[in-house]
Amino acid sequence: MRRRKSRRHDDDNDSADRWLVSYADFITLLFAFFVVMYALSLQGGKYQDLSESFEQAVGKEKPPAAPDAQGSQADAASVLQSGAEAKVDEMQLIAEQLAKRLSITFQQGAAQVRYLGQAIHIEFDAGILFPPAEANLSPEAVKALRSVADVLNSYPQHTVQVIGHTDTLDIRSVQFPSNWELSAARASSVVRLFIEAGIADQRLVAIGRGATQPVASNTSAEGRLRNRRVEIQILPTAAPATPPAAAPAAPGRQAPRAPAAKPAPKPALEAAPEAAPEAAAAPTT
Repeated sequence: MRRRKSRRHDDDNDSADRWLVSYADFITLLFAFFVVMYALSLQGGKYQDLSESFEQAVGKEKPPAAPDAQGSQADAASVLQSGAEAKVDEMQLIAEQLAKRLSITFQQGAAQVRYLGQAIHIEFDAGILFPPAEANLSPEAVKALRSVADVLNSYPQHTVQVIGHTDTLDIRSVQFPSNWELSAARASSVVRLFIEAGIADQRLVAIGRGATQPVASNTSAEGRLRNRRVEIQILPTAAPATPPAAAPAAPGRQAPRAPAAKPAPKPALEAAPEAAPEAAAAPTT
């Protein structure tokens, strides 16, 4: 009887202590897990060092850092502003040189040089450049315009427009049937002199405005005198020398034929609106 009780007591003790074995196994596994994680963290640093050493050995370059977008925009804006300021300074310099040259030849007020916006305007009274109702330059005008051409030759990137204007008094001669022909012929005479002085013809434009753009009233002799003028405009950029080449036709296809060219209008002569006939007057234009 005592043996049975003693054996039953031993079995109960063994059952009560079995959970310690499972708990000990769990603690051991948990410890092993943290040891492995710690070892991996140390190996990660060693792997990074090894990777950098390998890149240095093979000469691999790191990718360049992305440029700062705001910095790039600021630099571009600064470059554009500097270019615009340089262009303005150049135009002002040209205007000053032209005013100095013309002041030597003409009296004050006979030739005016103004810098307006992006263009330089030189305005001559037609009477100091041409005899009445004619388009041949006077000797004094030839001398003055050649000095203007000397300045323009130093700045070959600028377009030069020559515009002829008249008053409203009719001129009905064999050579000039109307003020349109007279204004265009005077502008062409100035352009021809500029070409002879060495200015490339691709830079030059001759325009005849007739009496369409007066600067004073044509009812008085003084106003008509102001309206008879020749204007030279100097623009920032020159016109293209040649038109762009046409794109080649695709292989296996025939390029379309260009349409027949229409007769070109008279150079430097703009279409005149139909005007009511006026009473003929003496050719004082």
